[in-house]
Amino acid sequence: MASKNRSEIVKTLNLALEHEHAAAIQYFTQAAMVRGLMSDAFRDKFLKSAAEEVEHAKRLRDRIVTLGGTPTTRVAGIRTATKVADMVQIDADTEGQAAELYIGLLKRIHKGDDLLLYETIERIIEETLEDLEDYQRLLDKE
Repeated sequence: MASKNRSEIVKTLNLALEHEHAAAIQYFTQAAMVRGLMSDAFRDKFLKSAAEEVEHAKRLRDRIVTLGGTPTTRVAGIRTATKVADMVQIDADTEGQAAELYIGLLKRIHKGDDLLLYETIERIIEETLEDLEDYQRLLDKE
């Protein structure tokens, strides 16, 4: 991978890492705040999503270091809500934005240059799209 491209990839990976940090905090906060009927089911979903975001962040950190970068400790903006329907909408938006970021990043990575990075981002996209679908399905039921 060329040095300039590597630098841009690391910069984008760090941006994604900021969003993963924020998403984990967002989901952990929602799990603590959720109330009402079905709160246990939503709490479980939020905790599962938070754990997934923590794992995504770990994978990103590993790739950033491998590429010679320094993982950020910054956190992107966090949106909060008190009503479950609003939480789920925020989560659908969060996952949709993440999917766009990762899909754009994947287009800039040449599979032959860094297969592990390529496959890492592919897995994160798959998991992100599954979460997006889950949150969209929940919105249809609300």
